[in-house]
Amino acid sequence: MADNFIPYFKFYPADFMNGVRGLTPQEVGVYIMLLCRIYEENGPIEKHELRLATYCAMRPPTFRKVLKQLIELGKLNDLDGLLSSDRADAEMLKRAEVLKKNSMAGKASAEKRQQKQTCFSADGEQRSNDTDTDTDADTEDGADASARALDQKPHHIENPTLREEILLKIGIDRSGLTGRGGSMLGGQADMAEVSRWLKLPRITKENALLEIERVMAGKRDGPPNSFRYFSAAMEKLSGELTRPHLEPSAAMGHPKPLPQVNQIRAELPKGPIQ
Repeated sequence: MADNFIPYFKFYPADFMNGVRGLTPQEVGVYIMLLCRIYEENGPIEKHELRLATYCAMRPPTFRKVLKQLIELGKLNDLDGLLSSDRADAEMLKRAEVLKKNSMAGKASAEKRQQKQTCFSADGEQRSNDTDTDTDADTEDGADASARALDQKPHHIENPTLREEILLKIGIDRSGLTGRGGSMLGGQADMAEVSRWLKLPRITKENALLEIERVMAGKRDGPPNSFRYFSAAMEKLSGELTRPHLEPSAAMGHPKPLPQVNQIRAELPKGPIQ
């Protein structure tokens, strides 16, 4: 798990009790389990009914019926096969703000320590500054640790979701934080854009990930502001994959396919397709 991923979420008992009033115990159980998955992924989750039914220890037909009820009641959103929660989205944005503030506080602490290093005399004696020392000790394990975590590269994730695979290709971890004013990638709108890519002719999860990797190889100014940055490239790739490419065969007198599209793509210049 990445160091800057927050493995918990705030729970407001009164809000939760009001929100589930009128639901059956079975519906409450599925609701809280799916909320936990959304918070765990830090964004929308794939509506894989068999996998989620197993996660909730339910038979798929029963799970499907309960999930449909939760969606109809507005407890969960289903957008192009992605499940999300309005309340969870708001809370995750708050979590991103917490990491941003911790990062700023940690950087300030690091600057203090750097300034303190200049207080050492030539013979190695440290000038007294007890107040600053106590302050730094208090922040070492909290804010400063978060600042260091934001500078780390994403860790390997076992069995990543599609959202996590895209974030890793972009070069950030599963939290989706880009370091640009606390902005976050991989939210509901971004995953809806991914669903649109996968509906394009011949675009699969595998070649979409390869295309993201290709585009990022030519991007020198950090992660994009949203997944829509890759949409033009996906549309062009779809066109290239579906367009018939034939050349005459000198030996047989019949047309034959050109080399595989991956070989063609490898010869293209790096960077976003204009």
